[in-house]
Amino acid sequence: MKINKSLLLMSTLFCIHSTNASSPQRTRDSEDEQQSAASEQATIHAMMNGLVKKVEQLKQEIGTGNQSSDNQSREKSYVTKIKQALRPPGHGKEALVGDLPNEQEEVFRLLGNRDNLLTVSGAEPSSGIILAGLPGTGKSFFAEAVAGYLNNLEGHPKCLFYNQSAAQINAGFAGEGAGYVSALFNHIRAQVKDGKKHAILFIDEIDSVAKKRDDLGGGSAGVDMQNTLNQLLTEIADHKNNKGITIIVASNRLSDLDLAFKSTGRMNITLVFSLPNKKQIEYKIKQLSQKYFMWENSTDLLSIDTMIEHEFTYLDIEEVFKQGSYIAFLQWEDNHPEWKSKSVQWQKEHLPAKGEITIKELHYKEAMRRVLDKKEEDKKLSYDETCRKKMKLIGTLHQIKTALPHYDNRDIAKLVMGMGYDGDLKKEFPENF
Repeated sequence: MKINKSLLLMSTLFCIHSTNASSPQRTRDSEDEQQSAASEQATIHAMMNGLVKKVEQLKQEIGTGNQSSDNQSREKSYVTKIKQALRPPGHGKEALVGDLPNEQEEVFRLLGNRDNLLTVSGAEPSSGIILAGLPGTGKSFFAEAVAGYLNNLEGHPKCLFYNQSAAQINAGFAGEGAGYVSALFNHIRAQVKDGKKHAILFIDEIDSVAKKRDDLGGGSAGVDMQNTLNQLLTEIADHKNNKGITIIVASNRLSDLDLAFKSTGRMNITLVFSLPNKKQIEYKIKQLSQKYFMWENSTDLLSIDTMIEHEFTYLDIEEVFKQGSYIAFLQWEDNHPEWKSKSVQWQKEHLPAKGEITIKELHYKEAMRRVLDKKEEDKKLSYDETCRKKMKLIGTLHQIKTALPHYDNRDIAKLVMGMGYDGDLKKEFPENF
């Protein structure tokens, strides 16, 4: 509103000035009249210049106000995402499945004795850990267990656990990823600054923000992702300000990660999570029997052998229990029509007693069938995708060999490896090599 009034006044004065400038030269009878007219003109010019400056000032103030409002909105969004990332620590090492491999056991011991190790040897435990492996092999659960272990360890500072999905880092408006990474690290540093707390920042699916820079693509989206990655690299490497912070990331494809991200200065430890073996499957089944309906013959070795044969992950095993529980409950409900006919509120107040419903063999077989069908479908989709990539790569190889005849096979191999193919080119495409 102030700008409108100022513009109106400036326009009016401009009209006055134009009228005075365009009017015929009046005949003045005295020198005083001429001086008065010149003074009037000078006054009008001064007023117009002042108004122009005032309008520009108001425009800048409004622009600054909008920018300030945007910054406040962005900061509010950051705070909300950081609060959502803060989770309760896990139950500790005892929640994990069976005996841990030596490398995993060492992580608990080193982080638990951080201060003693630093005092005695001068070597500070790694602040960067990569958990690599297929989905469902226990990477997220391991990070939660580390946080729970440190949180419950006698004499160790309480542990804050930030569980941040990498996909959420770049979520929101364009260009916010780098800003959020900076805000996240600054917030965590402030929480552990006094040394009374330890923090674990767990970033799941790190592949989406730390992939090789050559694979980020072009355009504004590629620039945003590269800025986010660069900021992440800067923050992780700031060891001086990251005291009391352990960074754990999970990756499904270790080969896709940027080399600078995987460097020893940032990520000192890499733990590879494999599919569970027979002993681990037995242990997991006993754990799940406490969580879901009891499973009759829960240590049936034939079932475990089937799980190993079809490469079951921990998530696959739990899915069998979930599906079995669904089927068992629905059958129990069909066998109790009087319960089924009641209102939901009545049912809540008259739930079946613990142990009344069990996963029987027929429930288990149907649950296994569903999970195996799902795995076969996923495998088929994965195979189809691999075939599409191979067909695309064959076309690419021919194009490269045609366009760059002076390149030898090793040079071509480097080019296609940069496109994301990590197979044996000579074996897969003998006609091209």
